[in-house]
Amino acid sequence: MKAEKYSKPLLSKLQDTFGGSCLVLYHTEAGRPPCVDCMKEVCSGTTKFYISTRSSSLFDASNCDNEFSPHSFEKLLQCHHSLRCVRIQKVPNNVCSHHQTFVSKSTWMKRAKLNIFTINRIPVGVWPPEIHSFVSKQDLETSQRSSGSPLESTFDLQTWPSSGNIVWVQFEHADFQAFDCVRCLIGHTEVFFVYKDHLTHYGYVWMRPAPAQILSLCIPRSCSSLAYFQDQRQIALPVGLRQVTRDDVPFS
Repeated sequence: MKAEKYSKPLLSKLQDTFGGSCLVLYHTEAGRPPCVDCMKEVCSGTTKFYISTRSSSLFDASNCDNEFSPHSFEKLLQCHHSLRCVRIQKVPNNVCSHHQTFVSKSTWMKRAKLNIFTINRIPVGVWPPEIHSFVSKQDLETSQRSSGSPLESTFDLQTWPSSGNIVWVQFEHADFQAFDCVRCLIGHTEVFFVYKDHLTHYGYVWMRPAPAQILSLCIPRSCSSLAYFQDQRQIALPVGLRQVTRDDVPFS
């Protein structure tokens, strides 16, 4: 079995710490109010706060009076406490801006074309892809029978490219399967942010592209479908961005 290979990052990439003022706050369900209140007090400016999961919140401090430079970021440590913010993660500004677009149901989102991944519409290769290609369920089953393994197809999983990008992916889940869907995605690729709409069967993640045949293990057992906007640009994975674990998203 071949190990996944990573190219050596450029020095400029290592020095490019992702700036901005978009933060993910991790907390217990009871710790959300004191965590958010503490952050608002430290910020002392106009902020936007969104519930992302039962144990996390998205905090947009773009209008905050304090710029979150590495030095001033230390001021937030007073909010880092087991009864308040268990973890504070800085994320790219795109995460906040995309979320505002998603929850506002903007005209752009209504008109944008979704590329949907279901059990009957299975992508080929790494997904989300640069080039859009799909095969039928029958063709995939034929390929799997000829290869002798459900984890092998016409492309070699050992050549999985190490994408340096992350991308916004929407998921739909069946009744009472939200946790299983997210947990499956976390188990099969790198996920960096999770949002679950508790009023619908939808949510989304920011994730690293992965082989479609690996992700298909989550469909339809855990996730009804996955989708992304076809015209959406992927963003570079910032150095130091920590991925989400199953312990970070306890839906139940």
